[in-house]
Order: sequence, then structure tokens, then C-alpha cells
Amino acid sequence: MKRHSANNSVYVAENIYVWILPSTKISILFFYLRVFPHEPMRFAFWAVIGITTLATVTISVLTIFQCHPVSYFWDKDIHSGRCLNLNALAYANAGMSIIEDVFIVALPIPIIARLKMSRSKKFGIALMYVEPLIVLSPTSSRPSYPCPSPYTHLIKHLLIAHHSTGLLSEVCSCP
Repeated sequence: MKRHSANNSVYVAENIYVWILPSTKISILFFYLRVFPHEPMRFAFWAVIGITTLATVTISVLTIFQCHPVSYFWDKDIHSGRCLNLNALAYANAGMSIIEDVFIVALPIPIIARLKMSRSKKFGIALMYVEPLIVLSPTSSRPSYPCPSPYTHLIKHLLIAHHSTGLLSEVCSCP
């Protein structure tokens, strides 16, 4: 009974984790919409919001239904159960996350470059918008570690979520 309870917690934590990083990214993109009124850029921001939302919903559905039946995740005694490859799911999630991060970092740079101010001020502003690269580095290294069990998978994701997104993103995304 204790094992089922621990695996239930892992299952819930994985499903919550899937929404942590994208909600921060979408918050940053909504901030961009408020700060940058240029129409072509607004379209690009909305496109990235749409892509991020679609990718998050897809990964979320795959995470919720990663095992068939779902209860097989926490009860391996079900003989007819099977699960998706968790490593492949982590790679897909990390790959989409990296692509989204690159777009979020790159989108404001052309606008900043056209500002009428000194280069040092432009550099300072660009540095502020490139700060999300701090989150990109753990995201890009995440797929390189194999996940031998659901527990290592959970621990790895919780540590990344707590240290990378939990602290930095909440501070960075508050307008």
C-alpha cells in the first residue's frame, strides 16, 4: 500500500511539473505583448503563445495517459499494463522547451536594436531580456541523463523545476 501512495505522488508531481515552465513562459510573452506594441511582433508573440500552449497540452495528455491503464503507473501488478517510453517523453518535452526558449529570448532583440539610445543602454536592456538563457541551460542538459526509474525521473524534474523555474521564473515573469 505504501508503494502505491508514493507512486501516486510521483504521478501527480509529474503532471503538475508539465505546467510549471510553460505557464511562466506564457506570462513572459503576455508581458512582451504589453511592452512591445508593434503589430508584426504582437503576431509573433501570439504565435509563440499558441505553440507553447499546444505543446503543453500535448505533453500533458501524454503524461496523464503515459500508462495504459493509467493505474498501471502506480500498480505494476496489473499484468496487461504498459507505459510509454518516459525517456522519449522527456526528450520531446525538453526539445519543445528549448525551441520555445530560443524564440522567447530572440523575439525582443530586433526591437531593442532599433531603440534610439546609447549602445551601453541597449546592451543593458538586451541583457535583461536574455536572462531566460539561465533557464535554457538546465533545459538543454536535461535529456542527457538517462532515467532508470520513475523516481529518478521525478527527482530530476523536481530539482530542475524548483531551482530553475520555481525561483527565477516567478521573479522574472512578474511585471
